[in-house]
Amino acid sequence: MKNKLLFAIIAVLILIGVLLIVADLSPRQMQPIMNTSVDGNFILDVGINSCNRDYTGPVNIKVYIDGKLAVNQRFQEARVCLPSVEKFRFYLSNGTHEIRAEAKGVTQLKENFEINNTKYASLFYSYPPFAKDLPAIGRDDRGFSFNVFDEPIMYE
Repeated sequence: MKNKLLFAIIAVLILIGVLLIVADLSPRQMQPIMNTSVDGNFILDVGINSCNRDYTGPVNIKVYIDGKLAVNQRFQEARVCLPSVEKFRFYLSNGTHEIRAEAKGVTQLKENFEINNTKYASLFYSYPPFAKDLPAIGRDDRGFSFNVFDEPIMYE
């Protein structure tokens, strides 16, 4: 009798675990996702800029604008010193907005920016050459850079 009861309890716990995994009830899943817009006034280039000889593999990048998930994508590191870029367009109202970016599950950038007409922005995760040696000399440039421009961004 005790074995049957123990078996039933274990089976129920396993079933609950499977249901939670399938449903994925984590708070991140509940956040609203921003819609992209063909005629959006905020054009955001997101990517990796690296000249790293030691290939680190793809990087998962999440970008939030005003608390809403805007980008959730895996970016492949280029093997040459050229940025690997994806372009996203959003419609944002005039005023101050907040952008937050995470890589490897850690928030590494949080900044405010202004929209008063069409704006172009770049958000790059950088892993510079020989970055593994930088902490030893007191510098670590790994992380995000965010810039906003009035004109379209041209890459060479």
